[in-house]
Amino acid sequence: MAIDFKIGSASAGVLFVGLFFYFFGTTQGFPALVALGTTLAIIGGVIVGIFVLLSIFRNFASL
Repeated sequence: MAIDFKIGSASAGVLFVGLFFYFFGTTQGFPALVALGTTLAIIGGVIVGIFVLLSIFRNFASL
C-alpha cells in the first residue's frame, strides 16, 4: 500500500509539473514547453487515474 502512495504522489507531481510547463509555455509563447507540458500532464493524469480506480475497486472488493 505504501508503494501505491509513493507512485501516486510522484505521478501527481508529474501531472502538476506538466500543467505548469503547459501554462508557462502558452503565456510566454514557447511551443516546445507546451508540447512537453501536455505530454507530462497526460502521462501523470493517466497514472493517477489508474491508481484512483484501483483504490476504488479495492475498497469495493473489501466490502
